[in-house]
Parts: sequence; structure tokens; C-alpha cells
Amino acid sequence: MTNKKNSALFSAFSLLGALALGGGALFYFAAAGMAGGSFGAVLHFVLFLAAFCVCLLGTGLFCVRLLAPGVGGAESLVLAFLPGCACVFFGYALIWELGGILPFLRQGPGWFLLPAWLLGGWEWFCRFSASGRGCASGKKAFFPFRALWGRIGHSVPFALLALTLGLIFAVAAVWGVLPSAGADQLKVWTYNQDQLWSVGNAASVRFGLPLQDMRVAGETLHYHFLNDATAGLLALGTGAGAWAGLCWFWNMPVLALGVLGLSCVGRHFAPRAAWLAALVPFTVFFGSTAASTLPTALFTNANAQATALLALCAGLILVQNTPVHPGRRGGAAWAAFALLCTASLCMLKSTIGALLILAVLAACLAGALTKQVRAAHWATLAGMAAGFALVYVCVLRLATNNLVFTTLSNLKNLPGAYAQYFAVPLLAGYILALGWSAAHLKMLTLPQLTVHAFAIGGMLAYVLYNHYSFSQVYFALAAVPAALLASLPAAEAAAEKLVSSGRATAKRLAAGALAVCLIGLGGLELYANQSYLRSGAQAALRCLDLRVSEKAQTTMTAEDWAAAQWLKTHTPADTIFATNRNNKQFDAAEGTFHFYTAASERRCYLESYRYGMDYDHAYAEIRRRLEKVSDAIFYHLSEADAFALARQEGIDYLVVSRLVPGAPVWQAKPVYENEDVAIYAVPEAFSG
Repeated sequence: MTNKKNSALFSAFSLLGALALGGGALFYFAAAGMAGGSFGAVLHFVLFLAAFCVCLLGTGLFCVRLLAPGVGGAESLVLAFLPGCACVFFGYALIWELGGILPFLRQGPGWFLLPAWLLGGWEWFCRFSASGRGCASGKKAFFPFRALWGRIGHSVPFALLALTLGLIFAVAAVWGVLPSAGADQLKVWTYNQDQLWSVGNAASVRFGLPLQDMRVAGETLHYHFLNDATAGLLALGTGAGAWAGLCWFWNMPVLALGVLGLSCVGRHFAPRAAWLAALVPFTVFFGSTAASTLPTALFTNANAQATALLALCAGLILVQNTPVHPGRRGGAAWAAFALLCTASLCMLKSTIGALLILAVLAACLAGALTKQVRAAHWATLAGMAAGFALVYVCVLRLATNNLVFTTLSNLKNLPGAYAQYFAVPLLAGYILALGWSAAHLKMLTLPQLTVHAFAIGGMLAYVLYNHYSFSQVYFALAAVPAALLASLPAAEAAAEKLVSSGRATAKRLAAGALAVCLIGLGGLELYANQSYLRSGAQAALRCLDLRVSEKAQTTMTAEDWAAAQWLKTHTPADTIFATNRNNKQFDAAEGTFHFYTAASERRCYLESYRYGMDYDHAYAEIRRRLEKVSDAIFYHLSEADAFALARQEGIDYLVVSRLVPGAPVWQAKPVYENEDVAIYAVPEAFSG
């Protein structure tokens, strides 16, 4: 009778998880449709997801099969994300270069994804075929999902994961998708400037290589832009705009893979307690403190944080699957795979890549003393270091490093940093796990040492470095999931000890206390961040025309959106415009700069605060000149002289926001105007 009751309970719990997952996914789809204002947005979403699965995951799985055949199941799917992003980008670069010989390749946006469609489609065809043959012959299937259920475990862990992912989808829809709806739907809104910056990066793929900085014409991107570029390519290749691709579509599959990745890594650290691994994603997304910005960054994917979490999981899977006794050919292939994955990781989020390499180095040094490290681990580290070096030489060294080392005296801030980003129960658990790990140091594997090094090193970097835009926060945000993963072996040992005691009452009390703690943490986090949820609800009301707001200098309007869409549909792709809404200073008008470039997918002469390159002297000189020219055009010169200077600078259109104080009023007839914006074409007559 007891077994029947338990079976019925497990079945009901699994059904609840499946319903939550399905409901959360449908709600996310509905939010994307509402944000786009049409059913067509949902259709574009489906095409985008198909491209994500085939072009990105398919090509990534090909690399896994070729270079890391020992990785299978759900882990291969997570690990495929890193080389998949690289393959999509390399395919785009190949088609772009061939377009110099065959111009038609640059005309149709879908051509950019052709190599990825072909390779990814072939890989999935082979895997489906191998899966069918495996079922018929009784051999081990090659299709990766066949091993997924074994990785997840029985129904309770699966239900926990499904419940978590469904809740994550629902919260992300309210927190991230709806507040980034088009201004034509929201009517009046203030956007997140980091999100608009990323949309501009995604739109830059339209203009070929090297990728252009959309906000400052003539400058190129030298930053970790692969997240934005990949989303932009998938959107471009499926007919969706960069805004829709990055703000509404990209985050859903990234969140799903991130949850899967956390559970896979957790399963490695707690192999005998699958339910612990299933709790890790919930704890990462809903277990930080009110002072932490981790939930906001994850649910909105601001500055690619959700992608960074997925990349971290993939990097850890790479480390924990290092073949201890590879053959000569296998060892070389694995090192090459480590190079490819790490290079992709660094281009997705360079802070994660650098931290992971340093953490693996520290783990190798500690593991060498405990005799837990083999030559293959050092080979993996060498491949990872080579991947970072490649990206640094080719891209990152050309960017300005605004990260400034402070002093060792800031080490006193370390306890406060942990308290800021961890809820008290989680911090207490990690401290206890540190003690358990120290007592069992000789037994810790390289991956276990790595996550400890990551958790400690990330917080150390957070307190020891400073950035004028507070970018050191991403060190702390990366340390949070690492610390939770590092706690799993100790938690598993404690659970096994409790189970072995045979006291049913104690086990029920412990399970109940854990459930109450996690639910309480999740509730407190949602309550602490209720302003973001309220913002999403307000966005939904605006999309339904149930609420409006007054226009202000700090808002973008439906008229701004319409003007940007006019630029997008009525001007050539190589158009350069200038605007008086360029925000030369970082002020409270967040989200009013970067808007026109993000919404129009056209380059601007100057539409940006000195973001990301403020300490670079060469760029500072360029920037000062651009600011001086822009001010002269819109505020200091006569109309004729302003247009003449604009043509001399290669500007094709002047976009005048009438909400900005002191906006010019010219006698020339605008080629487009509405209540808030006027667009003027710069005549060719001023070329001399």
C-alpha cells in the first residue's frame, strides 16, 4: 500500500511539473507575441528556435562528436552550445568573404546561415538515424536525448527541474520580455540601456566584418560580442529583427540549456542524490539576497549573464569530462576541443573565461599535491589557455581594459561581499561545505577543486578590482553558482548520513525544512524585486492599451519607434544618421540613448555615452571630436552650415527628437516627421 501511495504521489508530482513547464513555456510565447504586437512574432519565435536547435546546437554537436566523442547525453547538448556559437559565427564570416566574389550571398540575409543549416541539419539527421538503428538493433543509441532521463534521475528530480524551468520561463516573460516590448506597443517607456546596447551589437552583423559599433560610426567592436552576434545572426537568418531576436527569443533556449547544464554539473558533484542536483537551478535563480543583481541579470540576460551561466556550465562539463587516459590522437583532439570551447566562452563573456582558466590552474596545482591530477588535466588547461590567448590577441587586446586593481586592503570587504550575494542559509551552507572539503581535501576531484577556486577567486576579484561602470559585479555573479555547486558533495554526504540513521521523522523534518527554506528564499527574492515584476505588469497593461504615461525627456515613445522603423525600411543598409539625442553624459535618462540604433538597425554618427572605452586615450580624442561636431550641427550652426557639415562628415540623415530641450527647428522639409521626431535628409548639394 505504501509503495502504491508513493507511486501515485510521484506520478502526481511529475504531472504537476510537466504542467508547470508547459504553462511557463506557453506564457513565454504569449509574452513574446504581446511584445511584438502580432501573432507573426510567435511564428518568428518558432523559426528562431528551429535555427537555434539546428544551426547552433547541431553544429556544436558535430564538434562534440568529432573532438570529444566521450561526452554524451544531456552533457553533450549543453557542451555543444560553445562550439555551436563559434560555428555559426565562422559560417557567417565564410559567407561574407565569399560574398566579395559572389555578391548575391550578401544580399539575402538567409545565406549567412547556410553553412550552419547544412552542417547542423546533417548532424541531426545522422543522430536521428543512429537513434533509430540503435532501437532496432539493441545497441546504444547515438541520439543524445536517450541518455537524458538517466542523467536526470527518477520522477521527483525531473518534476523539480520541470517546476523550476516553468517558473523561470514565467518570471522571465514578465521580468525580461514584456518590459522590452516595442515602443509602438508600450507607447511611452524607459528601456534598460544595457539591453539596447546589446541589441545594437546584434544588429551590427548586418554590415559584415569587422563588426561595426552601431553607436559610433567608424568604430569596430572589440569586446565579448559573440552572444549578441549569434542572436543577431539567428534573427537575421529567420527574418526577425535584432530587437526581437535578442530581447524576446534568445533568452528562452539559453535559460532552458542553463537549467539543464546546472543539473548536469550538479549530478556530477552529487551522483547519489539526483534530487540535490535538481534543486541547484532553483537555488541559483531564486536564492540570492535582495542586494544581489543576479536575478535581474539572469531573467533579462542583461550583459549576457544568462548566457554566461550556461557557458560556465559548459566549461565545467568540459573539465569534468577530461579523459584521464586518452590515446595520442584522442588527447590532441581533446586539447583542440578545449581551445575551441574556451575561445568561444571568452567571446561570450571574457570574465568567465579568465576566471575559469585561473580556477582550473589553481585546482591543478592543488590536485598535484593530492595526486588527483593527471597529465590529461594539464593538457586540458593548456588547451584552455591557448583559447584565451587566441581571443586576447585577435580581439580583446584591441579593447580598452577599464578594470583597475585597487589595493589588498580591500580584502576586508570580502565577508561583506559574500553576505551581499548569498542568503544567510546558503552562505552558512557554503561555509560548512568549505570545512567538509578541507577535511576531505585528498578526495576532491579536479572539478570539485575548480568550483571552490571559482567561488573564492570570483569574490576576491570582485573586491580587489574596480570599474567605472561597476563591471566587477560579474565576478561576484559568477561566484554564486560555483559556490552552490561546491557545496553539493558535503550536502550529499550529510543527506546520506541522515538516511543511514533510519529515523523517518528526522528525514521528514529535514526535507520539510529544506523545502520551506527554498520556497521562502524564492518568495523573498520575488518580493524584494517586486518593482521589476510590477514593471512587467505595467508593460502588459500598456501593450493592451489599458494604461498610458506622460511623455518626458527620459522616455521613448511610439513616435520614436515609428521614426526608427522608417529609417530601417526606407534607407540603405549603409546609412549613417546623426541625432540630437546622443546623451554625452551618463545621467538618469537610462535607455534613451542606444534606442535609435537598436530599433532602426542603422549606424549612428554618435548615439552613446562613452561606454566601454572611456579610458582609452585614442578613442577619447575621437569621441571629443564627434561630440564637438554633433553639438555644432544641432545647436551652434545655421541650418545651411549644419547640413553642409553633416554632409562633410558622411552623415546621410539627421534625426531630431523634439523631446530634447533646445532641439533645432529647421526650415527644410523633413522626409519623415511625427509629433516627437523629425528626420531630415542631408542633400548631396553640400558635398563640396
